[in-house]
Amino acid sequence: AAGLNPKRSTYSMEEIKGTGLVRCEVALPLDGSYQNLTGFLARIERASRFIVVDQMALARDEEGARMNLRLSAVFKDEDAREPR
Repeated sequence: AAGLNPKRSTYSMEEIKGTGLVRCEVALPLDGSYQNLTGFLARIERASRFIVVDQMALARDEEGARMNLRLSAVFKDEDAREPR
C-alpha cells in the first residue's frame, strides 16, 4: 500500500526476563521512491502500536532509493502469540 518493494525481511522474538513481555525485532529492507520511503516512516509514526525505529540507513540507487530499517516492538507475552 505504501508503494514500496520489500526485500527479504527477518525477525526475532526475545522474552524480556521477569517482565512477561516479548521484544520483537524486524530487519526490513525496502526499495522505492524517497517520497514512498518517508511516507512509510510517517505511517509507522501514526501506528496504534508503539514501534521503535532502532536503526535506519538510506541510500540512493538507479531505480530510486533503498532503506534498511531495524524496527522493534514490545508485547505482552500472550499478545505476541496471537495470530494477526
